[in-house]
Amino acid sequence: MLGTSSVHGAFSLTSTDNGDGTYTIANVPYGRASDAYTVSETQVPAGYEVAPDQTVAGDAFAAAGAVVELSFEDAPTAPSQA
Repeated sequence: MLGTSSVHGAFSLTSTDNGDGTYTIANVPYGRASDAYTVSETQVPAGYEVAPDQTVAGDAFAAAGAVVELSFEDAPTAPSQA
């Protein structure tokens, strides 16, 4: 996954598969209320399209150990029309 913020620019996110369909993401830089983070999915299962980006306010990451929940739902790839 990749992230961008209005203050920090682009940064890589380290994710750990929790084994239940969820991931824990680490190394998100602390934010400010005026900051905005965009989280982008970069890998999807075969046959699926990347989910839309999601934006999170900077104050959601303003404290160490902050927990923010996002849900990315991938849609099946549309059949090609030949």
